[in-house]
Amino acid sequence: MVCYLCDTDARYSHFSYFCEKCQRLKRIINLYGNDRVVEILDFVLVRKPEQQQHKIKIIIDDESNKLEETKRVLRSNKQRKPSQ
Repeated sequence: MVCYLCDTDARYSHFSYFCEKCQRLKRIINLYGNDRVVEILDFVLVRKPEQQQHKIKIIIDDESNKLEETKRVLRSNKQRKPSQ
C-alpha cells in the first residue's frame, strides 16, 4: 500500500491514503488552509529569479576564489622546488 502523496510503501493505516508524515502535512493544510500553506511554502522554499541569480553569483565567486587559491599554491610549490 503506497502513500498517495510521496509514493512510499508506508501508509499510516489500511484505511488511510497517506503515510505518517504526509498525514501530518494533510492535518496542517486542514488547519491553516491550502492557500496559506502554499503561500508559506513558496515564500520559504521557492527562490525568486533575483534570489537565483544571487545564489549563482555566490557559487561562481566561490569557485573562482578556489581556482585562484589553487593557482597560488601551485606557484608557491613551483618556487620552492630545488633546482637540480
